[in-house]
Amino acid sequence: MGCGRGYADYELAGASFDAKTLQMIQSDTRVVLPVDARGLNFYYKAPIDPAYAAKIEISANSREGVIKALSAIKNDENIHSVESLGAKVTWWIPKDAKVLVDRQTFVGSNYLRVTLTEEDAVVILYIEWWTI
Repeated sequence: MGCGRGYADYELAGASFDAKTLQMIQSDTRVVLPVDARGLNFYYKAPIDPAYAAKIEISANSREGVIKALSAIKNDENIHSVESLGAKVTWWIPKDAKVLVDRQTFVGSNYLRVTLTEEDAVVILYIEWWTI
């Protein structure tokens, strides 16, 4: 991640949530983000077992493609997440958000949860990733 960024907890928002971070998310999770996806917030919890939570805006043009792609992820009913990393940040999924798709699975030995919501006519993708 460069410059020792991965060795301490950190948050990104707005312009600091860059294309490099979006690429890292895609590489880790194998979730392909549309080219017009826009990073809003990102929280990284440093090693020993790195984890992160991300909030990404999906354009209206990309909405249906993202719904289709996320719906194809096989939901693992046997996963019972004890603690949500997203719950540690103020910008995580609002209680009144309309959930469009919610999946959790393992990518290799890593935990992945993707939740696509609609909030005030804006489509938001929340991603939670844990190295196990």
